[in-house]
Amino acid sequence: MKLNLLKIFFLVVCFTYSLYASQKAKVFALHSYSQEYEWTKNQHSSFVSTLKKSDKEFEIYSEYLDTKRVDFTLDYQNKFIEYLKIKYADANPDLIYVSDDNALNFVYEHYDKLFKNDKNKIPVFFSGINDFDMHEKLPSDIYAGVYELKEIKPNIELIKQFSPQTRDVYIVGDNSNTYEFIKKEIQTQETVFANFKFHYIGEGEIVKIQSQLPNKPKTFVILTTIGNIKDEKNNMLLPEESIQRMKQNKNLIILSMEDAYMCKGVVGGYVTSGIKQGEEAANLVLKYLDEKTLKNITSLLKSPNLYIFDSKELIDARVILSEYIARNSTIIGKDKDFIEKNQSILLNIFAVITAILFFTTVTLYVMAKKRDFPLQEL
Repeated sequence: MKLNLLKIFFLVVCFTYSLYASQKAKVFALHSYSQEYEWTKNQHSSFVSTLKKSDKEFEIYSEYLDTKRVDFTLDYQNKFIEYLKIKYADANPDLIYVSDDNALNFVYEHYDKLFKNDKNKIPVFFSGINDFDMHEKLPSDIYAGVYELKEIKPNIELIKQFSPQTRDVYIVGDNSNTYEFIKKEIQTQETVFANFKFHYIGEGEIVKIQSQLPNKPKTFVILTTIGNIKDEKNNMLLPEESIQRMKQNKNLIILSMEDAYMCKGVVGGYVTSGIKQGEEAANLVLKYLDEKTLKNITSLLKSPNLYIFDSKELIDARVILSEYIARNSTIIGKDKDFIEKNQSILLNIFAVITAILFFTTVTLYVMAKKRDFPLQEL
C-alpha cells in the first residue's frame, strides 16, 4: 500500500513539474554583433531582465552572428543555418528575438529554413533596426519590434548652444551598412541647418579617420556607429580604443549618437539607448503572450532616445549645458552633494553619538539608583 502511494505521489510530482516546465516560453535570441559589444550587451540584458520582472517563465537561447568581425556573406549565412539546425534540432522556440539589422535580415531571408513550430508560425520581435524600409516589408502577423533612429537635429542644436560660431560638423562612423543607413537619414535633414557644413567620414581604418579630422580648436565630431574599425595591423578596435585614438587630437569635442559609446573622451549627446531598445522589445513580447496574437501589436517607429552626458568631459571641453537640457538629462559622474558624498561618515558619526547618549543615560540611571536619588530629580 505504501509503495503504491509513493508511486502515485511520484507521478503527481513529475506531472506537476512537466506541466510547469511546459508553461515556460522558449525564446531564441539572435544578435547581429558580439556578446561583448556594449550595444548588443545592453539590448540583450535589458530584454531578459524585463521579461524576468513579469510573472511569466522563460527559457532563453542566445546566438551571435558577430558581423562586426565576420563578413556577412551568403556562404557564412548558409553555414550558420546548418549550425542552428544541428544545435537547436529539438528546441522548438515559441518566439524569436533579434537585435540590429543583420540579424533581422538573416531571419527575414531565411525564415522558412529556420525553426518549425507545429502549431503556427513563430513570431519575431526585434530592436535596434535602422532600416525603416523594413517596416513596409515585414509581415505584421509575424514581425513586431522597435526601430532605432539616431537623431541629428538635437545634437546639432547642442553644438549651436556649445559654440554658436561653429559651422563645420564631422560625422564619423565605420564602413558598415548601419553607418550608411545613418548617413542617409542625416543627409535628408541637412537643409534644416543651412549654416552648417557636414563632413562625412566613413572608414574602416582608424588612421584614415584620424587623417581626415582637422586639427583646429573646437572641432565638433558626432559619432554614429564605430564598431567596425581596425588598426594598422588589421586588428578590430573596441569602440573605446577608436575614441582614444581620435582623442589624440586634443582639439576634438566628441558627441555620441549611441549610449554604448559613452566612455572616456566623449562629452555625450542625444543618444539611442540599448537599454530602452531591449526593454521596449520585451514589453511587446509580454503583450503578445497575454493576447496570444500580434493583431493589436504595432512596432515602435519612434526611437526611445535620451540625453546623456559625462560631467567631467563637459568640464574638460569647456562647454555648458542649458538648464533645460541638464534638467532632462542623465549626467554621468555628477558631483554629489555634501550629504550624499559623506553619507557613510555621517552615518558612523550618528551611530557613535547614539551609542554615547545611550551609555550616558544608563550610567546616570545606575548612579541615581545607588544614591537613592529619585530619577525625576536628576
